[in-house]
Amino acid sequence: MLQRAVATLATPLLVAACDLGEDLSDVPLTTENPVELIYTTWGTPERVQKEDWTLLSFQRNYPAISVNVIAASTAAEHVANLVSLFASGSLPDLVHLPSWSAATFYAEDAVLPLGDYMRRDEFRPDDLTAPFDVCTYQREWVALPRGNNGLYVVFYNRSHFTDASVPLPPPNWTWQDFLSAAQQLTTAANGDTPARWGTTLHGIDEAYHAWLWGNGGDELLNRNGAPAIHEPLAVGALQWLADLHLQHGVAPAPNIFSGNGFAAFASGDVAMWYAPAEAELTLAQQEVSFDWSMAPQPRGNLGVQGHYRPDVAAILKGSRQPEEAWELVQFLIAPDVQQAEWENRLWHPQAPSLLAEAGYLQPPEPPHDRRAAVPGALVRPRTPYLISRIDEVRAVAREEFRKLWSGTSTAEEITAAIAAKITDVQ
Repeated sequence: MLQRAVATLATPLLVAACDLGEDLSDVPLTTENPVELIYTTWGTPERVQKEDWTLLSFQRNYPAISVNVIAASTAAEHVANLVSLFASGSLPDLVHLPSWSAATFYAEDAVLPLGDYMRRDEFRPDDLTAPFDVCTYQREWVALPRGNNGLYVVFYNRSHFTDASVPLPPPNWTWQDFLSAAQQLTTAANGDTPARWGTTLHGIDEAYHAWLWGNGGDELLNRNGAPAIHEPLAVGALQWLADLHLQHGVAPAPNIFSGNGFAAFASGDVAMWYAPAEAELTLAQQEVSFDWSMAPQPRGNLGVQGHYRPDVAAILKGSRQPEEAWELVQFLIAPDVQQAEWENRLWHPQAPSLLAEAGYLQPPEPPHDRRAAVPGALVRPRTPYLISRIDEVRAVAREEFRKLWSGTSTAEEITAAIAAKITDVQ
């Protein structure tokens, strides 16, 4: 099946060219002999097509380099395909890696360190947004960020807030403010199930770290991978989240809505939803019928830090064309390319110069104010500690959180299981 997928997808780009990057006349043309790069990525057909437009722009500026794409439907399928490609010895040149899986590829010595290229070419990360933890390993650059460039935020239904006379979330709101708003926005119905929920826990099991940090806890003790999620401050934060359903009744049980909460928010059944800022692009595409915006991570008992973990692009060791792959990865982060990809609604830009533009920060239409999504604008960004095989920990965590949200296990019990898995993967 994999060989058939590769044969189908690893073909030259055939998407009609658009105007993306037509003005990049200053990009140097360093390659004279025709070469072929193989690039792997994932996403819906629409997203892959938008990324194809960027790669076509690269080919127009580097006519001697052709880019062939292997695209999977999901990040998990993409990573599984990469593992199979490693086993077969048929390696691509440049890979788009989800943040959670990147550390495993780094630890397995599968990617090419970029330090020599960066020093030789005097490369500076001026067009990138810190922190760069996802892109480094053992104090060396091994990748550059590629997509998922915003913080996790609280999407909220402005129409529900206005109709219920609830003040819109201020930039410095707290956990108590979040709870108070959720209580006022949860509306009764005939029977036990509210007609509208104030918030939902769906999706928090993918990115609970900022809630731990706000209470002084963490998932891991340090970069070496020792577990800390079973310590009291982390346990307290997770129990507070669970009590949004169990005690306060402002969030539904896990079986009420399926998926990650997007459908519940988009339909208006949930007033507030914690999710990556990239969800803005899908919301805009859905053309939801209500007014909406985004608020920053609420402040906990010990402050606030925003969850930030962009995906990355990395050159594999064994690449047949590492120099050309390096040219491509630099091209992908050029400000003009970032601007074009944003206008094409592929993902948010990351260049500080683009993020500071008034039209980007405060558009007249939803989300009205993007400062909550911009690292450092309202909230200091932080990346979770990422260790090899952390995907295996995430799989266990998702299962354990279902028990916590439903009330069949306590936060102390489920964090003990997660901590045991963290110890197991080390």
